[in-house]
Amino acid sequence: MTALATATPMIAVPQAVDQFGNADVLKELGVARRIDTADATAEALREAALALVDDPEVARRLRTFQAEMAAEGGTPRAADLVEAELDKHAAEPGTRKGPSTPGESTGPQDDRLAGTPRGVRPSPAGPRRPVPPA
Repeated sequence: MTALATATPMIAVPQAVDQFGNADVLKELGVARRIDTADATAEALREAALALVDDPEVARRLRTFQAEMAAEGGTPRAADLVEAELDKHAAEPGTRKGPSTPGESTGPQDDRLAGTPRGVRPSPAGPRRPVPPA
């Protein structure tokens, strides 16, 4: 995403899992070249890089994506959308609105959590157990 936001052409050399699909999408968008790992020689990478920077259509597409992403508002806009959703649900039973100032606590969101130490959640199956790390 950073490359698109900064209008930077990309050479994708996928290694595993979702990288193959991502590389294909970037290539289809016309903002990247895909090179399979077995073919990723210095010469192949050099040729791909030169082809990308010399192609005015790639530059045009990248500028378009950059402008569209900037118009979306980035992280501040995402935070506004999340907060708007939280506000919509704040009036629902069993929920409370978040703190209005940093560091302010609104207390537990649910009476079942009252007195629950951070990192521990109640289990309907029995005693409390630690929450596994994310």
